[in-house]
Parts: sequence; structure tokens; C-alpha cells
Amino acid sequence: MMRTGLQPGSKAPSGVVFLDKARGVSSFAALAAVKRAVGTRKVGHTGTLDPFATGMLLALVGPATRCARYFNGLSKDYLAVVRFGSETDTDDATGAVVRSAALPSEDRIRAAIDTFRGTIDQVPPAYSAVHVNGRRAHEIARTGQAPAVRSRRVEVHRLEVQDVTGGAEGVQTIALAISCSAGTYVRSIARDLGRFIDSAAHAQSLRRTGIGPFTIDLAVPSETVDGVRDLRGLASVLAHLPGIGIARVPPGLVRDVVHGRPVSAREIEMVRRHGEETADLIALVCDEQVLAVGPVRDGLVRYDMVLVPGDVRG
Repeated sequence: MMRTGLQPGSKAPSGVVFLDKARGVSSFAALAAVKRAVGTRKVGHTGTLDPFATGMLLALVGPATRCARYFNGLSKDYLAVVRFGSETDTDDATGAVVRSAALPSEDRIRAAIDTFRGTIDQVPPAYSAVHVNGRRAHEIARTGQAPAVRSRRVEVHRLEVQDVTGGAEGVQTIALAISCSAGTYVRSIARDLGRFIDSAAHAQSLRRTGIGPFTIDLAVPSETVDGVRDLRGLASVLAHLPGIGIARVPPGLVRDVVHGRPVSAREIEMVRRHGEETADLIALVCDEQVLAVGPVRDGLVRYDMVLVPGDVRG
């Protein structure tokens, strides 16, 4: 007799956990908490946060780790506090002061903010994870050498002053709301803003409040993550990404999909599109489990990846 649906034993832990990382905790420690909670070592991330920063991390669990490519390029939202008067070797509050300067005026800061919106070139901090000649920049910096970090082009979609503190002597701190492309360093924005207005500055605090369409209110504290309660289904998360549609696969076609055989677009049921009439990619789902993801070409869904083992029977 033909079996229908996915066999219960085939459902290894898979999905997404939205974490709210605490200050002083490394991203890898936060991911370790997910591994313990979910009971699998197969946990990946889609972009780390510096230990001094707080806020949103997106952890992929089990077969969902293979979908990291769909999340890596998402924009990021931050709230940052920039302190003027000193620049540090790490461009944040954890570093040693390497330069001091007079506090700037609020008018000078506001006039300069426009320069940092849109497409800009920035040099990542010396203490960062970017690669320099096959080594992490921070590894080179910790030896006392200056890593030759190359400038990169990034996009700053939003940069707004939320609050200002200071007195007659000048501005001490500003709070900024920032939305930017993946790969943008807020610490570099703070450093470069200070230099641009003939002052000095560093990031005093940094909180990531969103990743793409996902906001911090979805996240749970990394120290209290629960594997069952906090693991979100991959299908429901992919449905919020631009360019990805969700289609239901009839039980009789599950075997074809998990063995990598393309299925006709007419044989599946589109249950969710993201805004447009057609999607760039289709996630094929059965029993709320994502089987495969791929584009439609010549009327067939052709898979970029199959997420369920081929021994699952339809």
C-alpha cells in the first residue's frame, strides 16, 4: 500500500530560532545554547553580532541550515549610541582610546548625517571578522599589527538622529536609528562620522532590532531559549522572504521530490506568494515540512536543494 505524508521518524529538528543576544555574550555562545535546547549540533547563523552588541540573531537548525543563502543578504536594522570625544582601536566602547578631540556641535552633526546615507564606501574595523590575506582582521590586530582592511561599498537606507545629549561644550552622544545592507559596520559609521566633523567618535552601544522582515519582538533571550517552544517552522519563515513562494506537494509526489525528480508546476498547489504573481523560488512543503527549494523553469520545479532524505516515502 502506498504510504502518504512523511513518516514520523523522518522529522529531525529543523527550523529557525530568533534570538535576542545579551551584551557580553558571543554569537557562538548564543548558538551553543540553541544546540543544547534543540538537541542537535547542526545549528548555523546568518550573521554574527559583536559581543558588546545586543539584539537579533537568526539561528538555523538542522536541514534548515542549508537555506542560509536566502537569509545572508537581508538588510539589518540597528539602534546605536555614538559617543563623541574619543576614538578607540576597536571603534566601540570595549577598546583602548587611540585619539581624542573636541566635542562637536549638534548642527555640525546633523549637517554631516546626509553624507552617510545611500551608497557609501567604508573600511571595516580593524577588529572585525573580515578576511585579510586569509586571516581574520581581528586576529592580525591582536598581534599588534595593523590589518590592511579594504574599503567596501555598502548601502545605508536609513540614518536618523533619535536623541542628543550634551551641553554648552558640545554633543556627548547621539542615538541613531539605522537600516543598512548586510556587511555594513555601524562601528565604522560612528568612527567615520567623528572624523568627518573634525572630532572623534566610537559606538558606545549597539542593538540589532531587525533582520529583513523579522523584528526583535519575535526573538527570545538567548539564555532562556527552549528548543520546542521557540523553534519556528522553516516554511512559515521562508514565506516572509521576498521572491520565495510556498507550494503544497500532494503526498503521492513526495517520493519524486525527495529523490530530486522535478515536478510539474501544475501538480502542486501554490498557497502563498510574496506580493508578486510569480516567485523567483518555490519552497515545496508537505505536512508543514520543507522538502525542497528551487525555481520554476519550463514548467517544472527544478531544485536548488532537497532538504529531506531520499529514503522518506510518499
